[in-house]
Amino acid sequence: MAYVLYDYQLAVAMADEDGDLRKMAEKEYLYTQAVYRKYGITESQFNLSIAHYARNPKTLLAITEEVSKRYAEEIDEEQAQILADYRPSFRTDTIVIW
Repeated sequence: MAYVLYDYQLAVAMADEDGDLRKMAEKEYLYTQAVYRKYGITESQFNLSIAHYARNPKTLLAITEEVSKRYAEEIDEEQAQILADYRPSFRTDTIVIW
């Protein structure tokens, strides 16, 4: 799941680079569909997985830490240390997926 989330977040970020909201929505759809195809899943399966992990916060935390580690590997050493020190808090009334 960490690999899927990593690619999904990259797809959403790339789509958000365009200032035109309509183009952003179209690109996000196309890019996220490409992620689903890459992993052989459907959007429904992805959403069900997110819902499952949202009910299992310890597992979700481990997955998000793995995603953060992958991002950290791609940035310079100073920024990697900042990410390593960051630990999201799940003590809210909503879940933080990313």
